[in-house]
Amino acid sequence: METFNIHEVIKRIVTELNLKMDKIRKPVQGGKEKYSKKGFFDAVSTHILPFPISKDTYYSYTTFSKKESSDKLQSIDLRRFYDICIYTDVSPEYFLGLIGTKRKEQSAEKIREEFGLSDKAMEVLSAVKSRKINLRGEISSEVINFILENVDFWRRLNRCLPAYLACLYDARTTEFEQEQARYSVIRTFEQLVDEISETDIMKKFPIGELDKTDVFCSLK
Repeated sequence: METFNIHEVIKRIVTELNLKMDKIRKPVQGGKEKYSKKGFFDAVSTHILPFPISKDTYYSYTTFSKKESSDKLQSIDLRRFYDICIYTDVSPEYFLGLIGTKRKEQSAEKIREEFGLSDKAMEVLSAVKSRKINLRGEISSEVINFILENVDFWRRLNRCLPAYLACLYDARTTEFEQEQARYSVIRTFEQLVDEISETDIMKKFPIGELDKTDVFCSLK
């Protein structure tokens, strides 16, 4: 019979609830908070997606999650657990520690295993896909695909990066040798940018000043 560590389950739940709350309270990275912690709980009863647990329960979970052991919380209501999964868009299997990916889609675990992508990497790729592109050079799915499909770039990087790292950790290398190795790495990325700039991807959008928001604004 499968047994679950309630302390670990609650820790995962609190982490995901906090991530969700942070995205609502501060939708733009580096920007002003839209709601304080108290203001957030005041607003959930009006126009924000209803919070799956009460404020008191949230703070009770938070306190419990910070303790290594406690006999005050032995279980979690099934309906409450379901509401938390829906609110955070995280699979119940992840909260229970059965799988390593937060995503509910069956394909997410397969992609993670096949390509070794972390949850964070998948979150970033999802954010890239969903963002609206306005200016030339902003990161888009097309740019990501171009980089991943660029075999020459990965070959060049595979040749120069190990040599550069070896120079950094080998006390026998001279400063001149380190600079040469560093230049090879920099040049590899310069070539990649040059190749991106020559594609039709860049011709779709005007050149202008970058907006202060970016693709990572909602990610921690």
